[in-house]
Amino acid sequence: MAMLCGLALASALMAGHGMTDGTARSWLHIVSFTAIIAAVVYIILNLEFPRLGLLQIAAFDHALMELLQSLK
Repeated sequence: MAMLCGLALASALMAGHGMTDGTARSWLHIVSFTAIIAAVVYIILNLEFPRLGLLQIAAFDHALMELLQSLK
């Protein structure tokens, strides 16, 4: 979790440092970079904790419970 947050902060730092030369900021790039980083962090956390997020594995849990009941 710390590595994921550190990577997001480091990439934001490098992107911000890269934009210091220009006089005008491109809001399209800023918003798209923020959305992409947020989406990647959300998907990684969702894959790490599959029972809590949007992508759930309830069908797989149900199949495992049926298998456990059949073994008893």
